Amino acid sequence: MSITMRDVATSLSAILFGVIAITGVMLFFHLFESHIKELHEVIGVVFVAAVLLHIVANWRAMRNYFAKKIFIIMGVGVVIVSSGLIAPTFAKQEPSPKKIVIDAMFHAPIEDSFAVLASQNAVAKLQAQGIKMEGNTIEEIAKANAVSPYKIVAIVLAQ
Repeated sequence: MSITMRDVATSLSAILFGVIAITGVMLFFHLFESHIKELHEVIGVVFVAAVLLHIVANWRAMRNYFAKKIFIIMGVGVVIVSSGLIAPTFAKQEPSPKKIVIDAMFHAPIEDSFAVLASQNAVAKLQAQGIKMEGNTIEEIAKANAVSPYKIVAIVLAQ
């Protein structure tokens, strides 16, 4: 059995498309986002490489296809729709509500932040993980320990 670059490129493109399609739909409906977001992004980059390999392996046929009027019309249509969906996001000047809440918690007095996180033994949890309580806010404690403030929150919220 002889395996060609065309076989590899086509098979890999099809399989990766399936993974990206499934994880993309899951992300759209916010299903298991924290579990699949990184997979979707990494596989997406690998998919781009696989598609480029597919184009190279099938260059003669692709070159003819790219010259067809339908390909050009569809390409322009996709660019217009994509631009229409992306453009309004550049006009938004206000930060997201999540960012406002998170920033407020990172910069609030530590007692208030721990109260919001509903953790009575937050200090003990942090110290058990080697975090020194040097600072009056989550942001200050994170900087003093050279970790992300998100890591501080993750430790506090851990069961």
